[in-house]
Order: sequence, then C-alpha cells, then structure tokens
Amino acid sequence: MSVQNKLIALCHLLSEKNLDGVIIPHTDEFGSEYLPPNAERLAWLTGFTGSSGAAIVLADTAMVMTDGRYTIQIQNQVDGSLFDICDMANVTLGDWLVAHAQAGQMIGFDPKLHTKKQMDTLRDKVSALNIQLIPLERNLIDAVW
Repeated sequence: MSVQNKLIALCHLLSEKNLDGVIIPHTDEFGSEYLPPNAERLAWLTGFTGSSGAAIVLADTAMVMTDGRYTIQIQNQVDGSLFDICDMANVTLGDWLVAHAQAGQMIGFDPKLHTKKQMDTLRDKVSALNIQLIPLERNLIDAVW
C-alpha cells in the first residue's frame, strides 16, 4: 500500500470515528525509542525510520517531525507533497495543531503511547482553540495496518 493510500485509509477511519485528526508518536507502550517492528507505526505510515519523531494527520493536511539528528534522513524518506516536514527544535505538536487545526476539532491519540505530562502540555497549548484531545480505545494506525 502506498503512503498516499495509507493516508486515505486513515482519513476514512477518522471520518468513521467522528474524529478530525490523529497523533502518531514514535514510541511504544513502554516509552521506548528503539521499537520492535510491530510498534513502528510512524515508519509504516510515513516511511520515516529514525528513532525520534511524531506525526499528525488531519483530514486535509499532515505533518511529520523529528529532531536535528535526522534532518537529512526525513527529507529523503518522507514525501514532502504529502507531509509537512518539521524540526522538533522549532515546532511542537501543539504549535502545529494551533496553526493547522480548526477551533473545536477532535484529535485522537493512543493513551498508551503518551505520558500524562505530554498530554497536559498539549492540552494547554490547544485549549484556546477548544481543540479536544480524545483518547482512543484502539490505535488507528493498527486498525489500518
């Protein structure tokens, strides 16, 4: 399945779940940086195989980010026509959501893949737009994959 088709399938699932977007971190339920193959959700969706990163997919746009170690790698592995490519040193998940999501949207996340502190920080950042962060019972990448 091409990356574009993966995005299309994910967006259809978002619509079915009445969500406007989803956050995809590069981690597993143990907070690992180096993941077993079944937890490589970010790589599966975007093609980016670095050990640090995250993505957000909205119905009409998507973003993938990493740190400075992978600047060249992410540009070589990710289709820039499908994803905005961001540097974590300059843009946070919250910054990107504030700039690209609409007020009142509902963004899903897998609660097993985020710390309370991460989600509290993100909620604080998006609260002015009344963006709702919705914990999911099942990881949407797993459902499409």
